Amino acid sequence: ISPSHSPATTDAAVDLASAFTDDAIASSSQRALMTASEVATTSSLNQGDFMILAGALSWSTYIFRTSSVAKSYSELDLQFSKNVLLAVMYFGWFLTTAVTSLLAAAASASTSLPSLLASGTWMEALAPLWSGWASLPVWVLL
Repeated sequence: ISPSHSPATTDAAVDLASAFTDDAIASSSQRALMTASEVATTSSLNQGDFMILAGALSWSTYIFRTSSVAKSYSELDLQFSKNVLLAVMYFGWFLTTAVTSLLAAAASASTSLPSLLASGTWMEALAPLWSGWASLPVWVLL
């Protein structure tokens, strides 16, 4: 079965291909159907693409290793250990982000971190970390 190349199909394919390229196709005389290899060579990879790939690899490794280890431990102990490990990791992430935010706020206010903490403005510096903390619907959803 050969694909139909109607003008609407060609225009849709060109629009899709131009979304993956850095420069939009300029004139109608240049409008042509790009092959997958042409799109791959003209598109660029950035840091976010590699972060997504690293996250997918990490998650698949986690699932694979957990499934092989799970056979020799009780479900309750394994779940407890996983939750404790994740809580420690998330707390470390929060602590790093909070300290970085506080140091940035102290630097922008031209003051030291202890004086920022003593003045009570530290809550304003940490408020952007979770803007929905005062919203009742957010808490209900959680």
